[in-house]
Amino acid sequence: MLLYAQTDEVIQPNHTYQMSGNRIDVKTLNLNCEFSIIAEQLNSIAADFFGITKKL
Repeated sequence: MLLYAQTDEVIQPNHTYQMSGNRIDVKTLNLNCEFSIIAEQLNSIAADFFGITKKL
């Protein structure tokens, strides 16, 4: 997984690729907010990546 800080650009990298049978995720993270929101974003990314359906 590649994790990028969100910028002012219109296009933000958020995509999943399959390369040679491997899953490569590219995600952006908004760091311009309270830590509790950043933690929620990270939990959501982890839940999506590992296929977790319940709240972490």
